[in-house]
Amino acid sequence: MTSLSVVSRQNWDWTELRRRSRAEAMRVLGDPFTADEAAQEATMRAWRQRHSCRTPGTPGPWVAQIARNEALRLRAGEKKQCDMATRAAGEMPMNTSFAEDELISKVSVQQMLRGLTLEERRLIDLRYKDDLAQPAIAKVLGVPEGTVKVRLHRLRQRLRRVITEEP
Repeated sequence: MTSLSVVSRQNWDWTELRRRSRAEAMRVLGDPFTADEAAQEATMRAWRQRHSCRTPGTPGPWVAQIARNEALRLRAGEKKQCDMATRAAGEMPMNTSFAEDELISKVSVQQMLRGLTLEERRLIDLRYKDDLAQPAIAKVLGVPEGTVKVRLHRLRQRLRRVITEEP
């Protein structure tokens, strides 16, 4: 890391980055309260992972992507809570075939993940569960960043092929 990168990260305008996070979350969610929650979490995540930003001179797009991911995560959580509340009330979901398809998809994904090697599962966890960028993953695994990029690319292609082959 160059001293210029360190200086750039120290001079980030966190108020502006928070505003950008909220705007992005609002675009995705449409609800100001949930957008505030997503923006807060995204700003905190950006602060904790600021060392992994590849463009410290212009962190806005990087922070906006974090906010987008957080907003999508919150939206998925709300849908899950809504589905659970519907079931708890004793009501059947309006479209049971959709619920069955969703269950089959979850089982299929779990089966695909079980078919991965421990190294591949660790790579998936670091990228999608721990939300690490490729440089950070490379550091954790002790391999070059290019190796991480290639492995993730090949793994995504293989999973995509398996998904599209299923009925």
